[in-house]
Formats: sequence, structure tokens, C-alpha cells
Amino acid sequence: MKNKKIKYVLIPIVIVVWGIVFYKVFNFSNDDTVNYSISEPLIEASYINSEPDSFQLSLSYADPFLKKTRIVKTKYEQAELKAKREAVLEKNRMLEIKEKRLIQKRFKPTKIKYGGEITNNNSNHLTAVIRIQDKNKLLTDGDLVGDVEIVKIYNDSVQVKDQGVQRTIFKH
Repeated sequence: MKNKKIKYVLIPIVIVVWGIVFYKVFNFSNDDTVNYSISEPLIEASYINSEPDSFQLSLSYADPFLKKTRIVKTKYEQAELKAKREAVLEKNRMLEIKEKRLIQKRFKPTKIKYGGEITNNNSNHLTAVIRIQDKNKLLTDGDLVGDVEIVKIYNDSVQVKDQGVQRTIFKH
């Protein structure tokens, strides 16, 4: 019974609200009179200045971008600086080449053979069978034997760091 009383009260309220909404919508769209107003200009003629502004730029300050740089004034100085730069670059290139040659001369690769991999069924962890200096070892990623470090194990190869030089050893 209580629900019926609420229905009898709410239904008229809903009808009144929707009636107001429709009245507002149709009353707004039926408005045929449009009022246009012409307004006067807001700026008065006494405020307009007919003389242009006159000013001067003060350019007597230090350039912030050139504070720590040296300005090259002549082509001779530019050529001299370019020659010095090229000489330094050439010297650096020669030093790098000498260092590479020394490393190559000193580096005697360790005898490494990759026999294959063993996969752990529970954890899918790879273990490599590697022969280093005629000794068989079972190694995983990150293991270190002497100067040889295992970097990464693949099905067909192993990446190793031998005396600081990274190499790839393929399966035999």
C-alpha cells in the first residue's frame, strides 16, 4: 500500500517537471523578436595620440652568449685554429690505433669450445657444456673461470668475455 501512495504522488510531480521543460524549450524556439542595439564607440578622440612613440635602444651591454668565447677576427687565426684542431684529432686517432694494436698483440685468446646446452625442465635455465683449456665445465650465465666470463648462452652459441674482449663461440 505504501508503494501505491508514492506512485500517486510522484507521477504528477514528474508530469509537472517535464511540462516545464517542454514549455521552456518551445517558448525559447518560438521567440521571433530579435533586439539589436547599436552602441557608441568606447574610445574617445581625446585619448588618441597622433604622435608616434620615440625611443632608443641601449645596446651597450655585454653579449651573454659570448662571455667565455674568444672571437676570431682574421682568416689567418681561423686557419691556424683549424690546423691545431686537426693535429690534435690526428694525434688522438694515432694513439687509439696504437692502443688497439697493443691490445691485439697482448691478447692471446683462450682455447674455448662450446659443446652444447642443458636445459633445466623446471626453470628453463640453460647450462652450457664448455671446454676451456682442455677441461670440461658446466657453466651458466655470469660464471667466471680464470679470465673467461660467460655473458650469454644461446642454443647455437655462447658469448664470452675473454680477458676483457667479448667473443662469440659457436657450437662444434
